[in-house]
This record gives sequence, structure tokens and C-alpha cells, in this order.
Amino acid sequence: MPWKQWAYLEKVSSADFQSYLQNQTVPTFTSVAQRDSVYTPAPPATGALCITIDTFTVWVWRGSAWSRLSPGLMAEYVLTVQQTGISQAVVDITNLAVTWTPLTGRLYRVTISGGQAYNNNAATGSGSIYITDSANNIIATQSFNSAAGVVSNWPINVRTPKLTLPAGTPVTYKGRASMTVGTDLRIIANATTPWVITAEDVGAQ
Repeated sequence: MPWKQWAYLEKVSSADFQSYLQNQTVPTFTSVAQRDSVYTPAPPATGALCITIDTFTVWVWRGSAWSRLSPGLMAEYVLTVQQTGISQAVVDITNLAVTWTPLTGRLYRVTISGGQAYNNNAATGSGSIYITDSANNIIATQSFNSAAGVVSNWPINVRTPKLTLPAGTPVTYKGRASMTVGTDLRIIANATTPWVITAEDVGAQ
């Protein structure tokens, strides 16, 4: 029952409490795992909603399974530690990676945003920022010019296309970098100017 007009001082039965209150609130859970532990073995009423706050995702129970009601953040890492010594060989940007488990029928996008790098070399060159999978296959890239000895304040915003990924198996995507000259491109990352990598659910396939 979706709604009831209550009388003044009317006694609330346990059945009415379950139907009109408990089944129609929108509970929040820390994760999908916590949600599933609460609703096992007794599932909620069909149409029930909940929110998992690790990804700020809204879910609806369709009678046999949960479905994501809206796109949401799947994983994020905020880098606040500077990295030095990036050369012409492509290397990982240390710790700038995200891992999550894709769901059936969903599309995903990975983004790296940042903006400050320093060319600690004697010559001007181009730096490149890559998004790769765990096997180092390049999925997206952005390049920028970096004058010698100058902080480059380029608005880095590397984005993958929409990704169709195998469901149920954790995947990792990460940031990597290289420089066309020299041996010391520096990623400037701190609490004021962090570099951020995110994985987002961007809708149904």
C-alpha cells in the first residue's frame, strides 16, 4: 500500500508499520555488500529503493535483483604526492589508479583530471598523459607542450570513450606518463592541486 490517511491517535499495527513506513523509507548502506547482508534471506518489497554511499548510487529492487537507478561514481583516487623522473619511457603515475567491478549491461568511463606538471629539463618538450588498462594498453591520451624549467598549467582532462567491460570481474585502469625529451618531467600534485582519476557508470549499454 503506497499511502494511508491516519486518524488522530490511531494505533499503528506491526503490519502497517512494515507496509507504510519500513518498506517505503530509502535506507543508506556503506556498500553493496552491506545492503545484501541486510536483505538476505528476506528481500525488500518490489520497487524498494536504497542508496550505497561508497558510490552514491541509487538502486531499485525489481522483485528478483537490484538495478542501478542512476549513473554513479564507481571508484576514485586523489593523488597529492609529487612524482619526478618521468622520461621518454612511459611509466605509471604512482598510485593513480582505480579498480572496480563492472555490472551487467552498464557502460563506464575513466577520467584523469589535473593540470600542473614541471619540465625539469634543459629543452622544451611535449609531455603525455595516458589512461591504460592493467596490461598497459593505451585507452586514451592527452599531450601538452612543456617549456624547460616552467610549470605547465595545462587543464589535463583525459577521458576514455564509453567502455563495455566484462561483468563480475574486477578491472583496473591507471594513469601513465612520458616526456619527449630529457629525464625529469614532474607531476605536481598536492592538496591544493591534486590529480584525480575516476571511474563512472555512464548509463545502460
